[in-house]
Amino acid sequence: MRSTLFKLSILALLGTVFVMGCGDDEEDGPSNANCRTAVSSITSPGVGFAMLHGSFYSDETVIIQETDGTVISQGTPDSDRSTFTLSGVPSGTHSYQIVISCDDGRDNLGSFSFTVQ
Repeated sequence: MRSTLFKLSILALLGTVFVMGCGDDEEDGPSNANCRTAVSSITSPGVGFAMLHGSFYSDETVIIQETDGTVISQGTPDSDRSTFTLSGVPSGTHSYQIVISCDDGRDNLGSFSFTVQ
């Protein structure tokens, strides 16, 4: 009896961890959030910098990431603006996803190809 209770406790714990893990994956993936940020193009004003052109808001975070979710760079503008520059982007030609995080959730704006000096 004691062994059965122990096994059931372990199974319940594993089930809880699995469900929590699934929730985390969903949170990091694309959603139908109503974020306002829009990106029209990306240029590079200098080595390691990506300048995003579009509409950016001080209450939304811009994330440049690999398709597997690895974050390359992220930041939140200190005011609403039409360009926003992120640092720490490796030099070369890349195809990265742009994800916006806002109070409503996360929006994956899709893949952008650009060259960084």
